[in-house]
Amino acid sequence: MEKNNICEKCGAELRVDRCGCAVTYTCPNCGWSVATTEWEPIDLDETKYEIRLAEGTPVNKETLSLVSRMTGKNFIDSKKAIEACGVIYVGKARVILEQKDFLAKQGVAFVIEPNFPY
Repeated sequence: MEKNNICEKCGAELRVDRCGCAVTYTCPNCGWSVATTEWEPIDLDETKYEIRLAEGTPVNKETLSLVSRMTGKNFIDSKKAIEACGVIYVGKARVILEQKDFLAKQGVAFVIEPNFPY
């Protein structure tokens, strides 16, 4: 519970519930409530980012499977993208962050352009 959030009707301390960017303040005493949003900078970033695999990424079964899952491409097109260090994914910041975390967990070296601040 956050401090200094006081009910306008009865003066009780408000309960704060967060779900994504939505924030609801509710009084447990009288039921008064208000809702608002608090957006994170990553959700407001309209930049289109590109993910490429780093130079020297091996073309093996694991990498082909990974790129195919990310892109929806077949193994032949995935192999071409890996060999050319081509773009394997394009998206906005929130989705790129998810893909970045996925690639990092797989131990695959990659580059995000333009510079990815998250």
